[in-house]
Amino acid sequence: MSVRKKMGLPLQMGIGMVLGILVGTLAPGMGISAAFFKPFGDLFINLVRMVVVPLVLATLVSGAASVGDVGRLGRVAAKTLVFYFATTALAVAIGLVLGNIFQPGVGLDLSTANLSAREVAAPSLVEVLMGIVPLNPVDALAKGNILQIIFFAVLVGMAISLCGDKARPAAAFFDAMSEVMIRVTSMVMLYAPIGVFALMAYTVSNHGLEVLLPLIKLIGMRFIDRLFPPVVRGVGIAIIGLNLASSAINNIQNNNGFALFTSGYYWSWVLALLTCLTAVLLSSYGKGMFKMASIAIALGTGYVVTLIVTATGIAPAGLMNLSAIGQHGWIELPHVVFPTFDFAGRGSQILRAIGVISPVAIVTMVEHVGDVYANGAVVGRDFTKDPGLHRTMAGDGLATMVAGFIGGPANTTYSENTAVLAATGNYNPVTLRIAAVIAIVVSFCGKAIGIVETVPNCVLGGACIVLYGMISSVGLRTLVENHVDFTKNRNLCIAAVMLVLAIGEAVIGGPNFSLTNIGLGIIAGILLNLILPEPKETDPGLIAHTVEESEIVEERK
Repeated sequence: MSVRKKMGLPLQMGIGMVLGILVGTLAPGMGISAAFFKPFGDLFINLVRMVVVPLVLATLVSGAASVGDVGRLGRVAAKTLVFYFATTALAVAIGLVLGNIFQPGVGLDLSTANLSAREVAAPSLVEVLMGIVPLNPVDALAKGNILQIIFFAVLVGMAISLCGDKARPAAAFFDAMSEVMIRVTSMVMLYAPIGVFALMAYTVSNHGLEVLLPLIKLIGMRFIDRLFPPVVRGVGIAIIGLNLASSAINNIQNNNGFALFTSGYYWSWVLALLTCLTAVLLSSYGKGMFKMASIAIALGTGYVVTLIVTATGIAPAGLMNLSAIGQHGWIELPHVVFPTFDFAGRGSQILRAIGVISPVAIVTMVEHVGDVYANGAVVGRDFTKDPGLHRTMAGDGLATMVAGFIGGPANTTYSENTAVLAATGNYNPVTLRIAAVIAIVVSFCGKAIGIVETVPNCVLGGACIVLYGMISSVGLRTLVENHVDFTKNRNLCIAAVMLVLAIGEAVIGGPNFSLTNIGLGIIAGILLNLILPEPKETDPGLIAHTVEESEIVEERK
């Protein structure tokens, strides 16, 4: 009989937080006020505050009373106070450091025009120590002064222990009270996912998503590392290259529509292999500029050779079409199309559009993360931390918004660029910025655009054999460097599903939205990593072993 595993509280609260952020983002557009969520969030906070004081009092008194040796209890109490002060000081220090680094609240409207403040002197050490002793224990309980409650509870527990048999009813009362409060706390935690949902929905709806940026930066990397362990990361990088491989081969074999096994078909492969070999040799043995410009030199070599063999009649003229150059002028301005907006009475259509685009954005973000990890593996730096995924994604998002306003395509990371980094070994950001400026300037020169359009597909495909293959190699290197153990069934299953879904061109979805190829494979890997349990040390390993492998294992033991 199978036993259904109960969803843990942290996962429930995580789901509540995500749903709260989503609902809080959509609420203003749906006409839902932030005040709607506030009572549900306040209820959760009040419930937590309700159980803290009696829980601390009951458990500390019960624990102190159960210690028979008063001297030992005194030592425990002293250690407790020292631990309290130490952790408090550490928490304050961490808070100050992180506050200065992330600067929470920056950008929010925190106007103090109608407020007044008075200077308050910091208490001395003697005043702090004297403040531990409550003047009125009931008042300390009412105000929730935890330090005073701890002091009072330890004293009561010591007194119960010293009184012996006479205080057994009191000890039994606090033992029972401790169990009751633990049960009450469990009951309150049942409401925690709803409370977290309401708090996040209220905060995001009232202040916008920017209020979550410090939180995202603080916990984002831990979350990303959980979603993208080495097995998902390495296989994900590999499938990016493998998925692009068919594009390189199609460029060669379908160059200008030459039929299979014709003269043009064979020449396409000759020129592609020439370009590929040039790139490989320069990338492997080239020095300085020749190595850094290996791909550009390889493309130029293939282009010139194609031009020669077609002009002399050695190869079919259809391998290269130069007419595109004459179709462009020297100076050409891009065709800009500004969007128009009409929100009147279109609320349902806007929500439907968001529903269609949001999953696409999620897939794009997943691929973005994979590309950032791939770039980091090639360059030898952790770009998820510096500059950080929040900055790289924000850059893609901002660029896409600008492109959308002028009628351009969406902007994202491209795996081909990762391969260029691997092939050339040129990681200098200055070089990349110069190349970007040159590309922008050249884009206004129509003749230059025409020349780019005349590059034969077979030459481009030859260069892509190296580029796309290097991406896959980087993925394999990631697996090796992180010591991913493929003798574990868990890792085998994750890799197997990712590879088949991505390379097999699986499609899941409908006419309006679908998951395909790389995005589908990476998402499947993420889900399997979250679902499948971590392997134990006693994991037997591969699904099946040969007799010889089993004998080797026994001999090693």
